[in-house]
Amino acid sequence: MGPLRMGEGPRRRVVDRGVRVASVMVLALVTAALAGCTGGEDDLAACARQASTLSSIDPVTGDVEWQADLAQASESPPHVFDGTAIVTGPCGVAALDLADGEVLFDDALPEESSGVFGVIDDLLIVQEDREGDSNGYSTLSLTEDAPGYTYVTNVPFHGAAIAGGNLITGYGSSLRSQTLGEARPDWDVGLPACCHDLHLHDENLLLLTGSDGSTYAIDLADGDVVWRTIPPVPALGYDIRVTSVRGTILTAATTSDVSESSFVYATDARTGRLRWTHPAMSVLGVDRQVTVLRARESVEARDTRSGDLLWRHPAPTAIEHESTSTAALTSDTVVVQQVGSTTTGFDRTTGEMLWDGGEATSVVAAGDVVLALTEDGVTALDPPTGTALWTVDGERSWQQLAVSPGGQVLHLDSDAPPQPAMDDCC
Repeated sequence: MGPLRMGEGPRRRVVDRGVRVASVMVLALVTAALAGCTGGEDDLAACARQASTLSSIDPVTGDVEWQADLAQASESPPHVFDGTAIVTGPCGVAALDLADGEVLFDDALPEESSGVFGVIDDLLIVQEDREGDSNGYSTLSLTEDAPGYTYVTNVPFHGAAIAGGNLITGYGSSLRSQTLGEARPDWDVGLPACCHDLHLHDENLLLLTGSDGSTYAIDLADGDVVWRTIPPVPALGYDIRVTSVRGTILTAATTSDVSESSFVYATDARTGRLRWTHPAMSVLGVDRQVTVLRARESVEARDTRSGDLLWRHPAPTAIEHESTSTAALTSDTVVVQQVGSTTTGFDRTTGEMLWDGGEATSVVAAGDVVLALTEDGVTALDPPTGTALWTVDGERSWQQLAVSPGGQVLHLDSDAPPQPAMDDCC
């Protein structure tokens, strides 16, 4: 029996079975800033409530474990912070208990709010952009007895992350780690002038990157600089995209010179030592053993530590810029989704093509099941054969998918998010 096209397997209606699953702990980066609205007529239309449904799905059976109807339409996947799922809309946010889907918050944010940092304990951390030059953050309680906090400053905001229950922020020339409610930060260090983008590698290491190509590794325990790297290819400037896995940091870089070039390089997460570099547009997927890269005319698998080529296949279409394709790695296979083409399964070790299936917008692994997101919903694929195991249909125009660190599948079925008028909003 050949591989089924996406959606031909058993189909599930989205129903609430009331099954509880364990919550998970996760270190997560900042969620994307909201559109932010100023209250004009166009802004009110942009902030009009739209519907979405968030479901938790068992990746093996396709059973829907819980389901919640929300008032936030979103074009971004759900984010998970310490057992809380977050869905951001153009002017509001929903927060849910990851264990049972209980809706903790689902409303518009205050007028001065411009984004969401995440969740610490029972507090939703909200970015504020007040009139004039002042900005900062405040908290919204997800329970009745959680205290509230506000921080206001008149220096520019650069970025934020949540790690180990602390809020890490970059304001002005300062990078600090703060325990909410404490008067003094745990540490406060100088923020390198070049590097304002924050990326969490793990519970111990924060990465700062900038347009000059520098990457600073910051010890989250005390704020000390552990190491600094620069790209192995000289250029006037770079567009940097960081992906990390335990022990290794992979950086996809595109130079901003007149004659631009793209490459991926790997560094040792502990020492910052360069391990390897190869021409490529982006990192499609990675684990501790295998890294899948998208080159201009091919998809190639390399050893994550050494960079040695394991196998290479021609890509169906050539690209000149960063690819939005993805790859899902399981114990035996690599499943590659490519924009405008089919989804293909390869033997992880040999690169042998195992099957070629339907088109998807993204793929992600949940254990040894591969989940393919399409315009119609979510389909689980058997990695060795490409056979559809189950399908959960969406009912709305926008589909998003996320897998928590504990393997919990979150499917967001959303109305098309309203777009604010750019002249009046943002």
